[in-house]
Amino acid sequence: MGDNFPPTCTFEVSIDRTADGKTRRIEPALVFVKPDDKGRCPIITLPITEEDIEIVKKQIQSVIDSVWSGAIATAKCADPACEWCGLMQASA
Repeated sequence: MGDNFPPTCTFEVSIDRTADGKTRRIEPALVFVKPDDKGRCPIITLPITEEDIEIVKKQIQSVIDSVWSGAIATAKCADPACEWCGLMQASA
């Protein structure tokens, strides 16, 4: 999945259907604006599979569920250096 997976896949999920309900698919790409050694600006396509989309939909639903249940206010991540979790603990 790589570092660019979440934003590109979330973008795909957000525009998956147009207002009239028709499915619209895109193929995201990264355009590097800093030229390589040959003076070219590479374009890297990031194909997104149906499995990727289902993963992101589940992650989005998990956040929604956490907000609605109130669990987001007390939840902590696994990263001991997480600034957000540290802020939440300090304000409790």
